[in-house]
Amino acid sequence: MPLPSSSGLGGVTGIERLRAKPNAPFFLIHYPHEAGGWSVVSNGLDGPTWAPDLRPYQLVPGCGGVRTLERGEHAAAAYEQAILNLQRRGAVVYLPEAPAMQVTDAEHLPEGVPAGPYIRQVETDTIPDGHARGVPYYHLAQEQMSNGRTPTAPHKRVLDDAAWNRWRVALVDAGHIAAPDADVIAERIEQQRRKVGSASRDTRANAEVRAAAVDTQSARLAAMESARIPGTTPAPTKTTKRTRGAA
Repeated sequence: MPLPSSSGLGGVTGIERLRAKPNAPFFLIHYPHEAGGWSVVSNGLDGPTWAPDLRPYQLVPGCGGVRTLERGEHAAAAYEQAILNLQRRGAVVYLPEAPAMQVTDAEHLPEGVPAGPYIRQVETDTIPDGHARGVPYYHLAQEQMSNGRTPTAPHKRVLDDAAWNRWRVALVDAGHIAAPDADVIAERIEQQRRKVGSASRDTRANAEVRAAAVDTQSARLAAMESARIPGTTPAPTKTTKRTRGAA
């Protein structure tokens, strides 16, 4: 997979090597015409907003059309078939080197992380299968990596939800990702309406638990029905202060 230069894949602050097993690079994919391709988010935004569910697709040789390169082949040949397979299933593939997919706004990144592609890497302190130390661990630009407090503690991978939400919505407002079709949003809302009905008919739960479940599902339904659809309504001009923790 042709990735930007290693300097452009930096952005992990305060850590030299991650105590973790290396993983595979990835590109982001989206299923825009499926109801599951959109969800309502609000953290970091001015209110409930429909955002595209961008999913990392790991490039593991032997899986999903990804293969090992032979001598003399260009790097993209490793995943050309994988892209075709995904597109046949209705996915849109967003490569990290595309200019539109660069994360350049500070509001779309964790504090202290420089602008660059949406995929970043940090060297690992693991020696996998005889390889030398320093094999990369790949992660989103909005994720921050840190080691555990002790040498045997697992590493931590924390997503800045607010920055992630702002970036995804901004991609739609800018036209880099197409706005959702009205029937896709209608289907998603109808699915949630059925969840409200199911919660109200759940006889396995006592009245108090059932009422709480109905309230939760109803609140989600109300958020969906009132949510802004980016790309079809103007984006707010006011910058929302960074908040962390909520979805």
